[in-house]
Amino acid sequence: FCCEFHKTIDPVSLVIKIDPSNPGDPNEKARILNLIKEIKGSIDRPNLPQIVVIQDVLSQYGMDKIINAFDIYASSARGKSKNLTMLKCIAQSKLCVAVHTAIHSDLFQDYEQGHSFYVLEPALKMAPMYNSADLWARPDLGHLMYQMRSAFRDFYTPTAKNLAKEIADKTKEKYDSSIVLNKMAKLLESKEELTSEIVL
Repeated sequence: FCCEFHKTIDPVSLVIKIDPSNPGDPNEKARILNLIKEIKGSIDRPNLPQIVVIQDVLSQYGMDKIINAFDIYASSARGKSKNLTMLKCIAQSKLCVAVHTAIHSDLFQDYEQGHSFYVLEPALKMAPMYNSADLWARPDLGHLMYQMRSAFRDFYTPTAKNLAKEIADKTKEKYDSSIVLNKMAKLLESKEELTSEIVL
């Protein structure tokens, strides 16, 4: 973000919402702020864009207020079991940038918009379930920068807004609460029928 955008040229700020491992520990909060400061210092260029860091534990209402306040969602996560923030942003027709290994990549399936490439590397120093023979995705930072710039540029174009609305409609068709509940009910009914057949 700091390499791609310029404070005096681009009217853009980055808001980072962090879920700290120990929310009540002031040392943990300071460590994260110092890490961001160190990264910004290593870039060695003037007029870096503004970065806002939120480390507070928020209610769902508080998170929704933050989501409603920004225009573009960007994630460099390798993959998640779920990403409710991304789903909410897509449903609101916000432009989103994500690595193409995330669980909700299928929402971008038919569109190049939003995809960020990745490279594979050995899963060193990871959790015990991995070993050096396993490969793990790492965002291609150059392409991630390109996609952030593209989303920022496309935010002002009607074509991108139409595309975002199209993906939002697709998301609602797939993840609307009533649709999900109906699917779950049908699945449970089929399981009950199967169980009764086995018992008989």
